[in-house]
Amino acid sequence: MAKTFKSWLKKQLAKLDEIEQWDEIPLNVFDDLRNVIHEAERKAAAAGVPNAVAACRKLRPGGISIGIAREVLAECLQAISVSPDPETPDGPLTVQQAARLLNISTRKVYSLCESGELSHTTNPIRIQRRDLDAYQKANVKASRLRLVR
Repeated sequence: MAKTFKSWLKKQLAKLDEIEQWDEIPLNVFDDLRNVIHEAERKAAAAGVPNAVAACRKLRPGGISIGIAREVLAECLQAISVSPDPETPDGPLTVQQAARLLNISTRKVYSLCESGELSHTTNPIRIQRRDLDAYQKANVKASRLRLVR
């Protein structure tokens, strides 16, 4: 179910990219964006991804922009990446498991560990889920700052 939701989110983000290229955006598109976020919330609940549900619920009443819709959908997508996965053990994660959950390369995980951005233990490198979640949360906040500027 989470894989289907993830695929749906990626399609919605691609549609947002397409809409941004339009010369004129009809007003009804903004109503559609709000409906997409509500649909994302329903799909997140069905997929059992509570962090994605919470991301959708952050949407405030009133106006919506393509940027806000993109931010919410991207946060949902990131929430899927760090949500519990039956293939991932509850204990410390390997570099490969962390890379898969963050949807980044193992090289990038090693780099994050080396720079201190991602807490870990050594010999061999293991990453606690709470540390992975903390990195993910900090990364979402940093991307929001980039969007605001």
